[in-house]
Amino acid sequence: MAFPDWKDRIPQEEAKLIRDNAEFVGDGCHEKDCFWRGYRLEGKSYIGLNDSTDIWRVDEATMLSHCTE
Repeated sequence: MAFPDWKDRIPQEEAKLIRDNAEFVGDGCHEKDCFWRGYRLEGKSYIGLNDSTDIWRVDEATMLSHCTE
């Protein structure tokens, strides 16, 4: 799975559920005030921008490479 395009974000209501209920994996790739946050929920991996509802579904390797330092 390639890194997602901005337009492929998960709908906001679903993203809120992921952000609030998923297992937090880690933060990484800090630049200025931005960072990637990794999540796992029901066997799926997600990556989010900061702590917002801008979240994408990605494969485990992509999530780990961007969200763990």
